[in-house]
Amino acid sequence: MTKEQTEALISNWIEAELEEYEDARAMQTAAYDEDEREATYIALSNKFESLQEDLVSNDLRSIATEADDLLKLAGLTLGKDSAEFRGMCRRLLRAKIEVLRVEADRLEGEYRDNHLTRPASISSGKEKTSLGQKQSPLFSIVLEKYLATNPRPARTAQPLKAEFLRFIETIGGDKPVATITKADGVAYKESLQLVRKIHLTTCIKHISNMDTLFRWAEVHGYLPEGSSSPLKGLAPSKRQAKKHSLDRRPFTDSELLMVFGSTKFKRQRRERPERYWLVLLLLFQVCRREEAGQLYIKNFGEAEGIPYLHIIDEEKDQTLKNDGSRRKVPLHTSLIKLGFMQYVSSMRKAEHARLFPQLARKGNNGYADPVGKWFGRMVTGLGLTDPRLVIHSLRHGGITKLHSAGVPVNIVEILVGHSAGNVHEQYVHKELIPMQTLQDGLERLDYSEVVNLLS
Repeated sequence: MTKEQTEALISNWIEAELEEYEDARAMQTAAYDEDEREATYIALSNKFESLQEDLVSNDLRSIATEADDLLKLAGLTLGKDSAEFRGMCRRLLRAKIEVLRVEADRLEGEYRDNHLTRPASISSGKEKTSLGQKQSPLFSIVLEKYLATNPRPARTAQPLKAEFLRFIETIGGDKPVATITKADGVAYKESLQLVRKIHLTTCIKHISNMDTLFRWAEVHGYLPEGSSSPLKGLAPSKRQAKKHSLDRRPFTDSELLMVFGSTKFKRQRRERPERYWLVLLLLFQVCRREEAGQLYIKNFGEAEGIPYLHIIDEEKDQTLKNDGSRRKVPLHTSLIKLGFMQYVSSMRKAEHARLFPQLARKGNNGYADPVGKWFGRMVTGLGLTDPRLVIHSLRHGGITKLHSAGVPVNIVEILVGHSAGNVHEQYVHKELIPMQTLQDGLERLDYSEVVNLLS
């Protein structure tokens, strides 16, 4: 089976899938309300992450039957253990991911069909390839060799490989590495900036990683000697990134009252408690989003009669930003007053291991990514359209308030998991600092008006 036959099958399948979504939308008699839209986004996100995990791990079991059925409809047959069939399975997985991305855009009214492969006739004749193409290995093969010889920690390896696979999708599928052109590089850059709308700093990182892979391929003989990377010179400059950088800013007191006093937020306590309590953890504990999202019930304890949460990475699905992030933080009394420990107890009684079992799938951006996206939509829906206001703004505001309240810098650093990065820090044994001292500092974080709104 040729690449042209595969792409023809896939392009027709993509067209049919998108038409089914459109037909379903045409049959709706009313627009989605907020909850229906949110449920749809979550369903798409869960499907997307599941497919992406299968693609990264090369687990083709979930797609094999569907790929075989697609082949049979076209009157084609491939051996289940053949390289051609496995390649077909991987291409169908990528097509499913592509359809989900397009469908997510279309839910927002954005229709961009030009980046999709269009339907084509299925030819049985083999197309001629040049000698250079025959001798050049596929990009995916070079990628596997590159990752094997340049191992990275699991925390960074998976998202890195996922981005390389997105590059393959963007350029129209797996190609011999020597045939990837500057035009492909430009298409990838445009996809980052115009379609995915990635921040300029992240764009620089992705293009730099891709450029490094191609330079490695040239050094190791997978590209003709002296060939130029198709990504060479395409990365925006750091000066451009700095110019376009988007600072986060804290919420003002009135904005906080607008958010936490809104019906949209309050009703989450009953309908989606993982959203309600995770956001309040960020507000009162000044922790990072994923530090809260990955908490286990056993991460809660008591010392000196003071309840605390232990931010640690002892479980295989827990990660921390750095060594200084490990810490025990007293629970803010306002959080306790609002009933947080009752929620913890209910999860323990239900024999859940994790604090937020509702956040069941850990994607590339962590367990709490869906909550962060929901929070952003809620804030915008309340009329707070400043793009600098995001869920991480709660941490910015908390740290600023702690300093404004005169809490010693070293205590603030321990509470929020920052590292001073100096020699003096090496002499500080954080675990020996009394919990009462830490609580005295945290309690100077005053959100009493928010507490009154939620009580």
